Amino acid sequence: MIRKFITIISVLALSFLFSEEKLIQLTKDKYNQTFPIWSSDEKSVIYASDEASKGDIFLINIETKKVKRLTKSKEYSGQPSLSPDGLKIAYFTLTDGKGTIGIYDFKTEQSKVIITDGEWNEYPVWKDNDNITFFSRRADRNGIFNYNLTTSKIDLLFSNEKNNN
Repeated sequence: MIRKFITIISVLALSFLFSEEKLIQLTKDKYNQTFPIWSSDEKSVIYASDEASKGDIFLINIETKKVKRLTKSKEYSGQPSLSPDGLKIAYFTLTDGKGTIGIYDFKTEQSKVIITDGEWNEYPVWKDNDNITFFSRRADRNGIFNYNLTTSKIDLLFSNEKNNN
C-alpha cells in the first residue's frame, strides 16, 4: 500500500486528502482544522478543530466522512500525537489558562490531563508507548522534557536556561 500524504490547506479552512491519484476533500465547513495525523490503521485522520468549542481533538473516517469528537475541553485542545501502538493520543490542552498535556485512550474512550505542573507545556511527541517528550516554558528555563506514564516523573532532556543579567 502506498502511504498517503495529508495536509491542511488554510484557504477557506478546508481540509484535503492527497493521494497519488486524486485530491479528496475531507471536511466541508467553516471551521479551522489543524495538526492532522493518521490513525494507526490509516482509515482515519485525527485532527484539532474549533468546530465544537474553542478547540478539541476529532477523528474522521476517510471513507465514510463520519466525525467523532475525542476530547471535550473547557478551553482548547490541539497538537495531537499518536502513540506508537496506536492506542493513545497525547495532546496539548489549556487548563485554567495553563498549557498542559492530556492523554486520550482509544480503549476506554476517556481523556485526562496528565501534566499539570503549573508550567506552560506543549508539543507532545511519543518517544515510545510509555514516554512523552514535550516542550516547556518555565520560569527559570525553556526546555525539552520527558514524562514517564508509569512513574509520572518529568525529566529535563535539554534546556536553554534564561539569563537574568
